[in-house]
Amino acid sequence: LRDEQISPWVEERIGLSLSGQTRIIEYHSGTGSSLLILNHKPIVSMESINLITNPSNWVYVSPTSVELIKEEGIIKLRAVLESWQSYVPAFPRGKDNIKVDYTYGFATCPDDIARVVKLLTASFALGFIGARTGGGSVSVQGFNRGYGNRGKYSDIRIEFERWAMSLMRKYITTMAGS
Repeated sequence: LRDEQISPWVEERIGLSLSGQTRIIEYHSGTGSSLLILNHKPIVSMESINLITNPSNWVYVSPTSVELIKEEGIIKLRAVLESWQSYVPAFPRGKDNIKVDYTYGFATCPDDIARVVKLLTASFALGFIGARTGGGSVSVQGFNRGYGNRGKYSDIRIEFERWAMSLMRKYITTMAGS
């Protein structure tokens, strides 16, 4: 249950692999700004950045000409790209004109994310136990056992899930990418 259902759900929500770092290639649209916000964080290393004007004209951006704000997943251009006519220290405007190859993630699963997986596993386990031991709303004359719509142990299950979401909050971003 943990490895087949809970861990993949957590990975999808936080955008990180729980089993290690991931290398990815992304295409971004330049906005004329010196900042480029990547889709994943934290950045571990920057492999390459290429500016694409057309299929036959690619410009390599030296890693020394950018500053990485690793925890935020941001690339800041700090040198003038001389191959561009405007000589402005900015990523040029365009649709999917910037190819970024980088590695992101953690070498080992952070402790708070491991705790999230444990809390959600405990919630699922309590749900299964409650269902096998008479959970649900059963009504017999003279005796009523109503546990609500989530069954037995619903209060502690809700608390576990609330704690898990609270711990995941700092890994979840609500920003729309380019």
